[in-house]
Amino acid sequence: MSHPFIPAPNTALVEMVYGYEGQIIENTFHVVRNSPFDASALQSLTQNVFDVWDSTGTARFSAQRTADSVLTQVKGRALDTNSSPVYIYTLPGSGRPGVISSQGSLPGNCTFAITLQTGLAGRSYRGRIFIPGLNYAMLQTSGARNLVSAAQANAWIASVNSLIAQIAAIGSGYHLVVTSYYNNHAWRTTAVNSIVLNAAYADLAVDSQRRRLAYRGA
Repeated sequence: MSHPFIPAPNTALVEMVYGYEGQIIENTFHVVRNSPFDASALQSLTQNVFDVWDSTGTARFSAQRTADSVLTQVKGRALDTNSSPVYIYTLPGSGRPGVISSQGSLPGNCTFAITLQTGLAGRSYRGRIFIPGLNYAMLQTSGARNLVSAAQANAWIASVNSLIAQIAAIGSGYHLVVTSYYNNHAWRTTAVNSIVLNAAYADLAVDSQRRRLAYRGA
């Protein structure tokens, strides 16, 4: 649904771009701070926060992705105006594959939905990200292959909650947020941000993203 540009003051869009089985897929995040993002702030956010979250520490996200899921770029864009700064960080070489074996990888549409909770009810106040790339080892083995194991789901949650904490630790009003552009059947004139309190999941069912099927994401 097309609409005029809607500003989101002091907010940056961060895109984690992956290659998976020949397709390009991504997850998007929104971050707010106390002032507009300039190019320097976007560079720091993409490289020193999101790339580091993927690569470093016990809760690093790459440890919860398969080797077929390769992070290739982290893009940052300020959302104050339609001509605000943009910064694109391209990872060295061919990118960073996940740590988990790609043996038994599932089709690209198979994913797991993580909910970003703000403590407020309604679709405008909750967000979701979708895990890029699953394999059979992540699933339950007792006759429920359409369910993710609780251990794996909790590992994803721990990783995303680590990201939430790392963003808040920057200071200067930094928070991961859910950014709403649409409410009550109408486009907003200015986007509304709600601070993400924690990550969670509704159930253990394997979810599906049709746009990640072959020939649809490249």
